Amino acid sequence: MQVVGGFYRETSLVPEIDQMFGSGGRAAAILSKIANDVTLHTYTDNDSDISEFEKKYSVKVKKYQRDSPIVFSYFHPLSTPHILKSENVQLPIKVNGDVVLRFGFIEGDSVVDADRVVFDPQTWKQKAIYSINGSKANNLAIVLNELELVHSTSANNLIAQAQELLELNKADAIVVKRGVKGCFVLEKNGNKFSIPSYLSNKVTKIGTGDVFSAIFAFYWCVKKELPSLAAELASKHVACFCESGGIDLDLQKLEKLIPINFESFKPVTIFADQTGLGKRYILEEAKYLLLQFGISAQVEDSLGNLADNKKPILILGETFRNPIVIENQLKKNKSKIVVFDTSCDDWFPGNSTPENITLVQDFTSAIYQIAWASAQ
Repeated sequence: MQVVGGFYRETSLVPEIDQMFGSGGRAAAILSKIANDVTLHTYTDNDSDISEFEKKYSVKVKKYQRDSPIVFSYFHPLSTPHILKSENVQLPIKVNGDVVLRFGFIEGDSVVDADRVVFDPQTWKQKAIYSINGSKANNLAIVLNELELVHSTSANNLIAQAQELLELNKADAIVVKRGVKGCFVLEKNGNKFSIPSYLSNKVTKIGTGDVFSAIFAFYWCVKKELPSLAAELASKHVACFCESGGIDLDLQKLEKLIPINFESFKPVTIFADQTGLGKRYILEEAKYLLLQFGISAQVEDSLGNLADNKKPILILGETFRNPIVIENQLKKNKSKIVVFDTSCDDWFPGNSTPENITLVQDFTSAIYQIAWASAQ
């Protein structure tokens, strides 16, 4: 199986992350665990980084030169990354074969001619038209996110947009990644499927889309599964990736995963101390991210209102100094409650955490947990 895609450095300030993957690298690494003879076609400016990757994951790499490093730098994994890159554009990579997973590049492009291809454009700045650069495929599936779909079509709803893109590409399937909402699949025969996301205790966000595309490509291209089944398996593997935080997935958990099926979100309440810039930043970032999911949030800073609140609750515990006071209030409330605090091991000593309360030590996981809690 061949993968053509970027090999980039990824960093995050909170939590601390510094790794060499990118969409192509991560997909090739994941596929090396389940597929035979994985080859990555990518640009590189540093032979030592790519050689180390090649040895670690038993992936064959075909290297093409670029003139400088590319770095995605996040404040936290749900923030918009700052991208360090050169403005120079490299010559296209040309790939022929039976099965290819093609990602879009920052520094160049790829022209693919293959029997079965999955195309993940990786950008909303250009329309997701696979053949526009001369690429060919006998069987084609487009995997992209909602923003990329909107910018590639003129229709005004998800189904119509997917249908328009399917016809533009003469594709076999369109798969729309929808984050916390799972994904939507439109097949050439007109069949439509809503695939759920699956619950994980932890959410490792950077790279989830790459993992989805890689697993979908394996099951649709190699195993010849229906697009709907390939997408369901991809969604499950993403949950395992989120839980593990790395390439080595615990696949024994696949059949035990809990789907999150819902039509809409209930409003939530965020309890947070708003004094000071740092505390206010955490609060506003949480409100903004939930709004991106379509979730409205009411803010409370008085713990006296906590016990009577009936909505799902997000406690930004790091903004409060006395968790004991909050614990006493929480025990009176039976709503679904998510507590975010990097020191949450100190909460509810003696393993006495009530069943309706989830303690989370990282911000990204807290946002996803309260989103799932608000699903209805």
